[in-house]
Amino acid sequence: MRDRVVDGPWECRRLDEIASAFTESRFARTYVPDPRYGAPYITASDMLLADLKGLHHLSRKNTPQLSRLIVHEGWSLVSCSGTIGRTAYVRGEMQGLAASHDVIRIIADEASVAPGYLFAYLTSSPAQALIQQRTYGSVVQHIEPHHIADLPVPLPDPAEQQRIHDL
Repeated sequence: MRDRVVDGPWECRRLDEIASAFTESRFARTYVPDPRYGAPYITASDMLLADLKGLHHLSRKNTPQLSRLIVHEGWSLVSCSGTIGRTAYVRGEMQGLAASHDVIRIIADEASVAPGYLFAYLTSSPAQALIQQRTYGSVVQHIEPHHIADLPVPLPDPAEQQRIHDL
């Protein structure tokens, strides 16, 4: 599969050359019933929901690393534990949500790649197959950002990337 992507019609660059990918460390979750005192929290399963009402809220007071958990519009999120490779694009209504440690956050370098195009590629069959090949664990599958750092990303011309991003 990798050869088919690399030998395709477009220049390919490594994911770590055009984006940064990271996770956050595990943390104790303290939920609060009143949204005024917490930040909406999404798990790897929640990130695929169309309706984000009813999310748990992490306590602002008892989550010192909360600012590092926040996701921003235009990022791509990839599940990295359990069902590997589920991918979501952080859309406007997701801005400011806190994401689980089981989510790889991918931030496109917009000078190199359109964020929506990168998301579309990450959800494609070739990218999903390449991501699945990198998993480890016998009972619960896992993947880390460094496992996908060299993922080849084909880069059509900027106008085509923008067209895909706009979709």
